[in-house]
Amino acid sequence: MVLKNNHHRILKKDDIITQLKNQLKLAEGQIRAGNNNPLVKKELKDIMQKLDSYNVVSLKNSKEYFKQFSIYNKIIFYSLLCI
Repeated sequence: MVLKNNHHRILKKDDIITQLKNQLKLAEGQIRAGNNNPLVKKELKDIMQKLDSYNVVSLKNSKEYFKQFSIYNKIIFYSLLCI
């Protein structure tokens, strides 16, 4: 699959995967920084679905990936209650 980015450069599959991984890191960083906006979580899900479509991650790995954030959010929530 070939897509165009904002600069109208034709992107190859490897470039798309690299961009998706970078977007994933940014969204993950937002959540780890405490941003619990549902749009960020949806963005993570969308990115993981795209990576799955490129056979970069499996559905099972995606589910495990999201579990870490639900656990992480619970830890943050409970730590805030203790303050």
